Amino acid sequence: MAIESLERDDIPLPEPKYHKIQEYSGQVRLRMPKSLHNELALSAEQERVSLNTHMVSLLSKNNIATIIQKDIQKQFSNLIEHQDQHFSILRRNIKQQSNDTENIDPDISWIGGALKKKYQIIVH
Repeated sequence: MAIESLERDDIPLPEPKYHKIQEYSGQVRLRMPKSLHNELALSAEQERVSLNTHMVSLLSKNNIATIIQKDIQKQFSNLIEHQDQHFSILRRNIKQQSNDTENIDPDISWIGGALKKKYQIIVH
């Protein structure tokens, strides 16, 4: 309706606003302790690459490792949440069975909690 109203009144439509993606030069000036500079230079020499190439390689590996670590943590959290749901269902079913049957083993009511505690111990 807003577009029709603007067109009817011969008002030009506003230009869309684009978010300008900041362009980076790919260059960074980095200060570091002399000892670290020395270690990196020696390591680059052993790898037979420039110091710049070696540092880019190290940064890339670390960046990939960080991405993978975050993904693993997310999947692990989902797994724990999923297990918690299963334990809730197990407890509810056991409770329902214990209400339905008088001859149920009294020790069975703690199975869900015991399994969860055992699982948490393994996780920690």
